[in-house]
Amino acid sequence: MKLFFQPSDFLFFRDNKPFAAGENYGGKSRELPPPSVLYGAIRTWLLQDNDIALDKFGRLGKLADISDPVIRVTGTKSESGTLQIKGPFFANQKPAGVESYFPQPLDLVKYKATKASSDKPFFRSLQPKKLDNYLANWRGLNLSPLLPTGELADDEVTGGFLSKVALEAYLEGRSIARINTIDAMIESESRIGIAVGKEGVTQSGQFYTLQGNRFVDGYGLAVDIEGLNGINLATQGLRQLGGERRFGFLTEIADEIAPQAPEIIGNKFKLALATPAIFEGGWLPSWIDRTSGEGSFSGLKVRLVAAAVGRAETISGFDMALGRPKPIRKAVPAGSVYYFELLEGAATEIVNIIHNQTISDELAHAGFGLAFVGSW
Repeated sequence: MKLFFQPSDFLFFRDNKPFAAGENYGGKSRELPPPSVLYGAIRTWLLQDNDIALDKFGRLGKLADISDPVIRVTGTKSESGTLQIKGPFFANQKPAGVESYFPQPLDLVKYKATKASSDKPFFRSLQPKKLDNYLANWRGLNLSPLLPTGELADDEVTGGFLSKVALEAYLEGRSIARINTIDAMIESESRIGIAVGKEGVTQSGQFYTLQGNRFVDGYGLAVDIEGLNGINLATQGLRQLGGERRFGFLTEIADEIAPQAPEIIGNKFKLALATPAIFEGGWLPSWIDRTSGEGSFSGLKVRLVAAAVGRAETISGFDMALGRPKPIRKAVPAGSVYYFELLEGAATEIVNIIHNQTISDELAHAGFGLAFVGSW
């Protein structure tokens, strides 16, 4: 099931900087919510649609001892059920359908115009290149640096978003003419609030400000859901999402969200993370040896050749069932890219095994570590 959530008000997805009314009183929203926000919201919607109260949900025991088909899907406060998501992503509802936009891969850079590009600047991936003498800040791994294949443009473009068509071109190793900027999809908006006590009475002097996001007309969030096993989820109507319990309109869509993967010829491929990933080894997946760079994933033996990895992203949130903040985790940010050589296994299986699958060591069921396969 694929869903499109179009906000009817501004949305607030709190970042991990602390703030409190009357003290450090400013709260700022993330641009795109982490997957755990949508995963938690969908679990809540499932409980609401099937008349299961949150306080009852919070008291549930081991999942193995529960036969309720709804709870088998949602899981309990400490165990995941069959529910899995892929996303969320920015999306635009157009007359022809919903088009999704994905975080700019970190190896995608802007080049100066050439005759081959019709005298217009263009975007293309960096490429791994073996060098005899260079300094690097990683230890043990014999990785190659990622270098440009032409003259870079003077103005660097980072933090953008690719349409599905543009991402497919990137995964095929082709040039891209345009990258979308965040201000084409959301606008920053500030609100002033006052803290309310347990008895519903406002507290004197406890003011705070929220800097949230108002989505540009037609834009919203797209997410792919699996593992419902026939459990009812109403897909037409108003739903709450994010901080301050803001509303939006939820609809089921038929449009494919994920890009198509290219045909992998030879033994070289790369993985572009479309959502943050939580790896036990920090920036390195647990299935890659920290010394040799080799590893196995679902029967494919590979060697890590190069990587473009961004600064760690902090993932937390609020547990509605337990009434407390969730544990803080560090994640590799969306847009990070890993270059591999296939050592053992069939190249034809790379796409089947990895493309549009979550490869995070933790919280993969909640949408973390969604990977798209590309060629290089």
